[in-house]
Amino acid sequence: MFGYFPQPYKNESIYSLAARYASHMGIVSKRKAIKDTFDIVWPVMYEDYIAHINILVSKIKHFSNEYTEDYFLYDHTIFPFYAPFMNGRPVTSSSLDIYVKSRKRFTWDIPEKENFFYCSECVKEELENHGECFWNRIFQVPGVMVCSKHKKALFKLNINIKKNPINIFIMPDHNMNLSEEVELENKVFEILLDISGNVEYFFKNKVDAISYRDLYEKYYEFIKISGIGSQPIQIKSKLANLILARFNEETLDVLNSNPLKNDWLSHLSVERLKNIHPIRHILLMMTLNESVENFLNATPQYQPFGTGPWPCMNPLSKHYLEEVISN
Repeated sequence: MFGYFPQPYKNESIYSLAARYASHMGIVSKRKAIKDTFDIVWPVMYEDYIAHINILVSKIKHFSNEYTEDYFLYDHTIFPFYAPFMNGRPVTSSSLDIYVKSRKRFTWDIPEKENFFYCSECVKEELENHGECFWNRIFQVPGVMVCSKHKKALFKLNINIKKNPINIFIMPDHNMNLSEEVELENKVFEILLDISGNVEYFFKNKVDAISYRDLYEKYYEFIKISGIGSQPIQIKSKLANLILARFNEETLDVLNSNPLKNDWLSHLSVERLKNIHPIRHILLMMTLNESVENFLNATPQYQPFGTGPWPCMNPLSKHYLEEVISN
């Protein structure tokens, strides 16, 4: 049980919380701070940390009834980014950590962020409002390169914390010299800004896991509505063209998701949807129905002849051409 733990800021990552705890308590060693908070002897803790949250909760729950495992998973980790695509399986911090690591290692080829990212304007506001700053979990999500609030490209800290782990915590600072702004062309910036806003939908709304079958059927219904579902052998190439029309090649290259260079659309089946990275699901949703919100809230129904009633087409019937067909 702790005598002190810092109050979490909105969208603050678990890594950042542990770092602020160490700073406030005067603990220099990252290893000691993580042993205190998570009972881990040999810690490997990055900005997207998920495991052992239940241990932290057991130590600080006396501070607030709000401090539950679900609270930290949904409000202070990248879990909401992955949750909708876990095929409805039960989730704990440990099972989610294993799931995310296995997907990174074996099936996904979206580059994971190995450096910290931050928004310079957000850091300034945090220092003004709180006297300190923190790592925003959303900026550490693969594919998020722009702050949607300030409409600015993120800064990248030039320290690879995964290949060069060190025994001290790293925190953002408004005078950081070891960072550089991500360079983006204007046409790429605008689209990445739109994508960032759609990623944030998962963090602002609790989206339940969708079964792969339901998700596939929804994709396919929208594919038919888009007019490219009549010839199955051509669906992949036509869908690729739709994606390229919605996003330019330069943007898709940044996300390693250009369908002309990466055959990720071949995973568009019930059995292989697990191999599609969440950022690519977002690209599909935005292509097929403008935005993640529109896609998730829609109930698509392919109606090639529109809604009834339809005209009778039997010239021998007294109802010929009258709209009397209801089914």
